[in-house]
Amino acid sequence: MSSEACQTLREIESGRLEISDFAPPDVFSPGLFNQYPLTVADLRWHLTECDECDSSMAVARDQVKAFDSDRTAAISAALDSVEEALRCRIAWLRQESQSMAEDIAAEFGPEYEEPTVRADLVEDWSRNILLENLDR
Repeated sequence: MSSEACQTLREIESGRLEISDFAPPDVFSPGLFNQYPLTVADLRWHLTECDECDSSMAVARDQVKAFDSDRTAAISAALDSVEEALRCRIAWLRQESQSMAEDIAAEFGPEYEEPTVRADLVEDWSRNILLENLDR
């Protein structure tokens, strides 16, 4: 693999290829290599193991750093959107559990009409409904 990795890094250094060409979606689909039998990880590892490549491949190293920065930013953005989606889902679940608890209290009739008793029951039932569904 080292001669293939060395040759690939030379092509990256000359500008014919880019490190992003070796990212997983571009390199392979499940079990099959589409274009190259190397990945970014292979090239990154090779840069640390091959003294010749390590000393002469500044462009490739810079591309690896830029690639890592871009992927880190994309992962961070994805995690932020997941966090926001979870926050919205929990807020919706709280509203739904409150509404369901109020419907349950309305069905029980006049013995639960006293405001403090009813409010306590609604709060308790709402919390129970929320906890039962939160893990979903």
